[in-house]
Amino acid sequence: MKLSEYDRALVEDSIAHWERMRGDIDCGEGPRAGDCPLCMRYCPDPGAPGYCDGCPVAKRVGRKQCRRTPFRLAEDAWGLARDDDWWIPDWQDKAQKEIDFLKTLLEDE
Repeated sequence: MKLSEYDRALVEDSIAHWERMRGDIDCGEGPRAGDCPLCMRYCPDPGAPGYCDGCPVAKRVGRKQCRRTPFRLAEDAWGLARDDDWWIPDWQDKAQKEIDFLKTLLEDE
């Protein structure tokens, strides 16, 4: 999948977002649309007509809201790790899987 320069920058910014969260669970960001550069562009109003249309993630997996990606497991792990730091290694592992997935969007070019 060929990305526009704009989408490539959004994917790179989203990877950086996930790397910040993986490195510091208290960085002030979370796995939510309001913190994700791709979501802020392509899904500002989940559920509205056309949400996620054009998003490189949605194009890749054929689903909206990051379904069929590591996102959902990472989101769950983040919630557990925020409540109990025993879960942080699991969170970091799941976050890395999401980072690795996002990087595949850049490799397809």
